[in-house]
Amino acid sequence: MPRIIFIIQAYIDWAHITTSSQSCYMDYTSTYAKITNTTITFILPIILNILVICVSIHHVHVTSQLRRTQHHVSAREKYHRSLVIQFLIFYIVWLLLWSPNVIIYQFTYSTAIIKIVRLLSFILVVLDSIIIGALDVRFWEVWQNIWRHIKNRYFLQLQPQQRQIRPIQTNFAIPLPQLQQIKPV
Repeated sequence: MPRIIFIIQAYIDWAHITTSSQSCYMDYTSTYAKITNTTITFILPIILNILVICVSIHHVHVTSQLRRTQHHVSAREKYHRSLVIQFLIFYIVWLLLWSPNVIIYQFTYSTAIIKIVRLLSFILVVLDSIIIGALDVRFWEVWQNIWRHIKNRYFLQLQPQQRQIRPIQTNFAIPLPQLQQIKPV
């Protein structure tokens, strides 16, 4: 769909394709093209994501077995709530850091401003991996195992005199002499 839109925009002279020795990009000459692109690439996905968030919250609320008089929450309910919270965190970070890139790229030609919003996009990429690591227990477990492996393999080999040597326990079976029974006379 984006290709078709770009071809149509180039065909009706709303955009021109500019090439250089290393790259190719589209220069939008029409404000209608900029508004169309912003709507399709930015506003429409935001509306769809808000709908998904609302449906997810509604689903968690409806499927919740928790009554007002009960004081326990099942593991499934906690999992559903944590998924909705993770989705909200990702979405808010995405809106704050990536959306300026989409909007400003369409409507400005200032290279300083474009560099700033692209920097925000790169920060988003870094923060996404940190957020995933912070929210998902499986990533924490993997990082702990990796750190434990590195620590055991490299740090303990560098300082062998500090390791504690434990004695080896062995069980020796000592044969006892057989006693003869004395028969009463």
